[in-house]
Formats: sequence, structure tokens, C-alpha cells
Amino acid sequence: MTISLSVVRGHRDALTARIAADPDRAAAGLVRDGLDLLSRFHTGDDLPGDDAARLALALHVLYVRDTAVAAISGDNAAERAERWMAFTARVPEVFLAPPAFLAGHACTLSGDVLGVRAALDMLQVCHPDYRAGLLLKSAVGHGMEPLDLSDVVLPPAEPDAGWLGELRQRLDLFDRAGFAPSAD
Repeated sequence: MTISLSVVRGHRDALTARIAADPDRAAAGLVRDGLDLLSRFHTGDDLPGDDAARLALALHVLYVRDTAVAAISGDNAAERAERWMAFTARVPEVFLAPPAFLAGHACTLSGDVLGVRAALDMLQVCHPDYRAGLLLKSAVGHGMEPLDLSDVVLPPAEPDAGWLGELRQRLDLFDRAGFAPSAD
């Protein structure tokens, strides 16, 4: 079930208003919400459209994305690769880079070469300069062994407005791609 653009637009509008009112508080709320959604996603919840849209936005905060990376281990990589790959099919292209990277990372750990290729192809189309994607592409291209980061302990989150940079770029692209509400 693809995430409706109108659902994404609604969450984008609400998030933009929260950012304008109090960027630090908006960042903290987005991280908290993103981590809750990740927990549900990782325990098998397919997330209805509203929640999936919120997760797609929250993954643009590096702490949320990195928490998702740390939740992928050699033991669960095949299952996580399948879940993240299915999630990529639901996400509008402008917000696709983090879930495509997560799918690719999980595919490397599970040995799914075709899945890695598909994820790298998605990244090339949707966000060719996404740094995590470039790291994955380089590692795969150089034949590096997959890196299991599941034992990495992230420091406690203390989000502030500075954490919203990547997300703000994606929201701007969403607007420029013609998905913003019409001015009529």
C-alpha cells in the first residue's frame, strides 16, 4: 500500500508549522516519534499510511536513521532487508533515500546481492548524493565485507534544530516537485 501524497503533504504541513514555531521542540518530537515508529516497524507492524508517512519523514533525521542501522544485525538482516525493501515501495521518491539505504545495508548483511543492486539503483535515481548511499556504494564496489553495526551504542538523543537540515532539504524538494498545496 503506497503512502498517499496527500497524507505526506498533511504531515509535511504539520511538521513545517511545528518547526516554524519551535525548531528544537519539533526536532525532539520528531526523533521521539520516529524511534517509536521504528520500534513498531521492527517488531512486525506494517504501519498504516499515516504512520508510514511519519516514519518516512523521521528517517531524514540522522539519529533516527542511525538507530535503524544499529537495529540491523547478521541475525535479522534477511528479515529487515525484506521489510525495508517493501517499505521503499510505499514511499514517495523524494523521501526514498533513507529506507533505500537501510534496505541496501540489510541486503549486504544478508548476502542478497540483487537486493543491494536494487537499493543502490533506487538511491541513484532518488538522491544520488545521499552520503550514506555513497558509502554503501563505495563499500560494495570495493568488495568490502558487510559491516554489522548492531553493537554500536548510540549516545542519548539531545535533538535540536540543527538535526533538521536534511529533512528541510527534502521538504523543499517535495514542494518544488509540485506536491505542495496549491495556492488557490
